[in-house]
Amino acid sequence: GATTSDDRILFAVGTWTLHEVIFVTVNLFLYMCYHFDLFAKFRVDPKATYPSGQLVRKALFKAVISHGISLPALYFTAPAFFWFGMSAGVEIPRLRTIAWQVLFCMVFEDTLFYWSHRLLHHRRIYKYIHKQHHEFVTTIGIASEYAHPVESLVANLIPTLCGAMVIGAHFVVLWVFLFLRTWETVDSH
Repeated sequence: GATTSDDRILFAVGTWTLHEVIFVTVNLFLYMCYHFDLFAKFRVDPKATYPSGQLVRKALFKAVISHGISLPALYFTAPAFFWFGMSAGVEIPRLRTIAWQVLFCMVFEDTLFYWSHRLLHHRRIYKYIHKQHHEFVTTIGIASEYAHPVESLVANLIPTLCGAMVIGAHFVVLWVFLFLRTWETVDSH
């Protein structure tokens, strides 16, 4: 069926809100773990020091700007997703369908991320784009999205969103995958 303005709003606001809630919640939880020395025996590097306040503030500022831009960007790019068949549909897909499509999104994203990340480490590109991400020597959750705008688009946004787009997945599939992916990337940093 034809998509409506309501579909665009649901896609943009739903996707943006889910990402924000997971990004902020997981980052706050991890900050509390560090601040109150919770689960210290499980740290990868117990001697690592928290990044400087200046770098954290810089990353927070860039995150606010980036996340602020992403809501209208999602709204205006929604027709491309709908063109591939993504929809809010009346019926939520069966659990089996959600499972295989989320798995597809994981493999798709992992493949695109690997190759784009590898490209960003090329000696002729690294210092102009990806070096910013590596300002964090000891990483924290917010560092997961601390990236040059080109990197944000090429290595983060496109790989994350396009798997669901190319298979014309239901919004629920995208949102389940986005929930898992956002949690994983924040936690792994």
